[in-house]
Amino acid sequence: MWGEAKLEWLRQYIPLKNGIPSDDTTGRLFATMNSTTCQACCTRWVPTICGSLVGQVVAIDGKTMRALSEG
Repeated sequence: MWGEAKLEWLRQYIPLKNGIPSDDTTGRLFATMNSTTCQACCTRWVPTICGSLVGQVVAIDGKTMRALSEG
């Protein structure tokens, strides 16, 4: 849902000619990545798009959003 909502923004970084990849495709991509490298990249990238998150917890799996929409 987030990807669909942010599709035009994401296209600044990657063409996504066929839209947002499926969950399976995204899962295969993340399975091939080195987790330490991915964490380092995200740690550097996230503050460039939303400011400092020092001392905050950031849920990236969607469970918090799902709980809010269902509650």
